[in-house]
Amino acid sequence: ICSEKRGRYSYRYDMRCDNAAVGFFEYIHSQPVDKSWSILRRVLETLRANLYEEDAERVTRNQIDQYIDSKVTKNLQTIMSVRSLRALCEAETLSINGVTYRGLPQLQKMLAPEHLWQIFRDDPVCVVHGDLTIENIVCRPEHDDFYLIDPNPDNPVKTPAVDYAKLLQSLHGGYEYLRYVRGVKVDGNAIRFLLPDTGRYRAILERFD
Repeated sequence: ICSEKRGRYSYRYDMRCDNAAVGFFEYIHSQPVDKSWSILRRVLETLRANLYEEDAERVTRNQIDQYIDSKVTKNLQTIMSVRSLRALCEAETLSINGVTYRGLPQLQKMLAPEHLWQIFRDDPVCVVHGDLTIENIVCRPEHDDFYLIDPNPDNPVKTPAVDYAKLLQSLHGGYEYLRYVRGVKVDGNAIRFLLPDTGRYRAILERFD
């Protein structure tokens, strides 16, 4: 950081431009898996050492309820209100690219607010990044270093589980690959689409787990 300015409700800063910096997605697909995992491991260690300073508090029921309402309940309502998705929402199972998954009717208990409260209730409260997807990690290969961008400090739930879940959104869910999907075919409860997959995410996910 070469300059900064703090306001009452704001903070601004300038960074020196590094033309060699690349997004972590590009880094993962141009470097050996061991080097990519080394970067991600250091990201996690840095957050644990410098950001996850545990507070004596625990998340409150009100915070959890707000989070579940915005991230689960409202999203499900939006999905289920789309007429073209109704049959998929009502299917007991879905076949996605030949793999069978449980459908929404089988997941209702897992997505129920009371069940989710039991999962989160004992989590520590601390400052988190809040949107730790692969695309929000920037690598500096010439310096064997990294920095993080686009934090989301306004999450109603502030626990390291949010950051770990965001990484799983990338590594397990293939979030960044979805931008390359050009078409989807649906036949009954079967969904098919071409999803580029180099296997790099799976290799890093094994270490992350």
